[in-house]
Amino acid sequence: MLNNDIMKDKGAYVSPEIIEKVIKASEKNMQHHLLLSFLWKTGNRVSEILELKFKDIHEDLGKISFPILKKRQVKGEAPRMLKDVPTSLIEDVNKWRMFRETYLIEQIHRYREDAYIFREFTRTDERNKHFTRSGVYRMVRRYFGRVGINKVGDGLPHPHLFRHSFAVHFARNSKSPHDLVVLKNYLGHSSINMTMTYLQFTQQDVKETLDRMFKEEK
Repeated sequence: MLNNDIMKDKGAYVSPEIIEKVIKASEKNMQHHLLLSFLWKTGNRVSEILELKFKDIHEDLGKISFPILKKRQVKGEAPRMLKDVPTSLIEDVNKWRMFRETYLIEQIHRYREDAYIFREFTRTDERNKHFTRSGVYRMVRRYFGRVGINKVGDGLPHPHLFRHSFAVHFARNSKSPHDLVVLKNYLGHSSINMTMTYLQFTQQDVKETLDRMFKEEK
């Protein structure tokens, strides 16, 4: 089975500046904007984000309880990971909830805390169904296209490149070997070897680091 957490395509990531442009391009659609923000700010797999319900948001702790679907047993629910997330992300979830309670009161009232955060809304189907993965793939391609990007690395833009981009950005900003362990745990990798693949993208920063270490005296 193909493991998307291993970056075989070394070009399958983009800079934080491009990610921010893509997210900004979605501002007119609150749900799309929030979903793209989740992909970028948590580094989680798209399937794990789509499974989230409002009851998984722990605002008092500043954390979100994510399912780890790759560790799901044959029967029963997937194990969960309580993760720290940026305060701004929880604030955006609350804004989305308020919007739904105001303008989509029938749906959100019916399901309350058990409602999926990211929902499919149709005129004919009011069941509590989460947004589809195929829908997210189309969404990502659409908003990348709006900022003039139709290809990333060897293929089309896809949701998992947010996870790769998050990991590359984290690795480049690491200050100690322990940070790699932090990244492993945060991404839910089963092996540190998977996380270490992102170190290859820090090599271009070597000259900058050496210049800081051995700054010439003026």
